[in-house]
Amino acid sequence: MRKTFIICLITIFAMLSAMSAEAAYLVYQNGNLPLVTQKIKVDIKNQVAVTRLEMVFYNPNDYTIQPNIRFPIHEKASVQQFSLTDSEGMVYSGTIEESNKATQVYNEAKAEGMMPALAVQKQPGVFETSIGAIGPKARATVMIEYSEILPYSRGNVSYNLPFNIKKNQQAELETVAISMSISDQKEISSVVSLSHDIYAEKTSTNNWNVVFEKNSYLPAGDFMLHL
Repeated sequence: MRKTFIICLITIFAMLSAMSAEAAYLVYQNGNLPLVTQKIKVDIKNQVAVTRLEMVFYNPNDYTIQPNIRFPIHEKASVQQFSLTDSEGMVYSGTIEESNKATQVYNEAKAEGMMPALAVQKQPGVFETSIGAIGPKARATVMIEYSEILPYSRGNVSYNLPFNIKKNQQAELETVAISMSISDQKEISSVVSLSHDIYAEKTSTNNWNVVFEKNSYLPAGDFMLHL
């Protein structure tokens, strides 16, 4: 079963700082929910990156909670999909509207019996909004997919993923997996990461595959890639 909610951004996006940004996480009145596993898929084509985050969170409480999600996003990113799937298969899917349409869309959604929510800017580049429900002692999967134009400087393209999970919790994740597919019209001579120990494979003159996988791991800084 699927429920739809509208997320209206009522603030203007601000650029993320050059400092390591906190990763997306779930928060409720008693603190943060622990992130258990994270799977990330990235497709980069001609300087445009599409990132899909799949994050499994756990509710350790004996009661159902309705958490908020906090997530970093900058002015050049566009959220394409957004959802929470609970342990019983209920999918709460959402759409994000820009600030100039927020009030109109919010009111229309309420009139149609939908579940509108307003995203609030907690700090520059970090937004918070309500999302679905998680039952007691249960897991839920949060999915966020967004696209962005990557910065280009001195012949190199850079990709940056907010990955500082240690800022929000001390428990290690069961598994972390990042898979990337990279292609360009011109030759890609090298793909390197100064932040993480990746496996990079050149499959053709214009294509690379990148993999990063770890078990029992707690990311403490952004994932950065240069090509």
